[in-house]
Amino acid sequence: PDRVVLPSVTNKPGKDPRTITFHPVPVVKGRLNFLNTDIDNGKATYELLRDTINNFALPKFHVRTPMTLLRKLIEQNIISKARARLSLQPIQRSDAHLLDSLISTLVHNSLRFKYPPSPDILNLPIPFNGLGFSSIEPARHEQRSVTAAITGPATAVFSISGRAASILHGEVFAQIAAFTVAHRDRDSRLYSDHLLTTTLLERYTSRPDFEHRIRRMNARSYYRWLFALAEQHRDEGLHSQYTPGHSAAVDLPAALNGFADHYATHAQRHRDDLPAAPTPSFAMDDYTFWTAQDGWVEASMRDFYSHHRARQQGRSLASGRGGRMAAILYAGPRPEYPYTRAYASYSAAVQLYARSGQLPTARTLSQRNRSIVCMSPMCRHGCVAVEDDYHVFVACPRYAVFRLESAAELARRIRRRVLPALTDAQSAGIIAASETFYNDGDLWPTTHAMYFLGLTPKLAGLIPRAAFTSNTSYRMCVSACEVDWHYAAIRLAGRIWGDFQSEAAKRHGGL
Repeated sequence: PDRVVLPSVTNKPGKDPRTITFHPVPVVKGRLNFLNTDIDNGKATYELLRDTINNFALPKFHVRTPMTLLRKLIEQNIISKARARLSLQPIQRSDAHLLDSLISTLVHNSLRFKYPPSPDILNLPIPFNGLGFSSIEPARHEQRSVTAAITGPATAVFSISGRAASILHGEVFAQIAAFTVAHRDRDSRLYSDHLLTTTLLERYTSRPDFEHRIRRMNARSYYRWLFALAEQHRDEGLHSQYTPGHSAAVDLPAALNGFADHYATHAQRHRDDLPAAPTPSFAMDDYTFWTAQDGWVEASMRDFYSHHRARQQGRSLASGRGGRMAAILYAGPRPEYPYTRAYASYSAAVQLYARSGQLPTARTLSQRNRSIVCMSPMCRHGCVAVEDDYHVFVACPRYAVFRLESAAELARRIRRRVLPALTDAQSAGIIAASETFYNDGDLWPTTHAMYFLGLTPKLAGLIPRAAFTSNTSYRMCVSACEVDWHYAAIRLAGRIWGDFQSEAAKRHGGL
């Protein structure tokens, strides 16, 4: 039929709105539109999102729009709408990449640098040395393996394979293994540092309540299996008890937990020889995602693919590009505050263009020949050297004072950080390195200073482990020093480039 009659509420003045009114609605044939989205028409969805991005106008300020504000504006006004549309109608990977490029162009036009940045680096998560903007492009990911260990009268280690495996699977399966081998007629304790699992077993004693709690959780089939075993030990048998992990305690629970972590960690080297943990397909939802590469996937599909896409993309960016994105060689993870919450965030903008290789140094300008006259690649401050990123940030004497001031401030922060735990002799190495963090040296994996790319060398070798009472306190100290180093590095890079750009504007009318 050309029209169908559908019921609706009444919205006429003076009439009861609860009165049902029938309206003739025209029927469009050969097309299905649901929630303003054309189904089975990915091209129409792409064109709609493309127009949304092209027509979006960022607010104008009297200063450069901060990166952190750009992120929030794009997340709230573009990404949220795109994800709602794409959940109803996916688009081709090539079209999604084009949309990411349009968002990158929108950011570039607001930041007003000369050359556009790389959309891949803009969208790459911060832990992988990107800027962490959300991506529209779907994901790809790689193989992984998780180990689970139990120890006590006997020790056993298992391997959980598949790209959907996570540490959560290992923690829950370790308890499953313990409940499986434990005697049901003998009271005993299972010490675990996984607070969520032990809390669930203690709090929920009925299967319906437990099922309601885990119905959307990752690894829920493992939890169902664990709950069924725990029910058999409810009156007498094994009972799970929480104990803090990686603590300095010397009691039996801490020792057993430390041994289990030790076995699980070191077994990674021999994971091909470990027995495989059985897959609890008998406890899965009636409908569960599965692929030959991933196995069974119970996590949020969007989060699952986004995470693995980021890892795969980070590895692909690490090769080439002059080593700018080889983050695996350096310390991590990187702090998120300067990229997501800082007020000005000019340093973050400089990092985006530096990591993309798009800063307009004399060498870049001469290679691209974008000037009206042919430009020399030599340093415009009079140095007898090619003016590239490395020369500007590491070698150019014009910014020697900036480097010295930044290094002195970093050394003060590091000294305050480590002196409560280290003696002057023990802290001499890390403090000396921080005083010259901008220089080439053996501390850097390639011997060339790469601080201006937000890369931090691994500092664990400069801080003696023997000065700390536990591995946790030692790792916390090393991580805090690496974070301080990262802050100092990107702030120095931002300060140098700000001065460089100001001088270039005076000479050439801006870059």
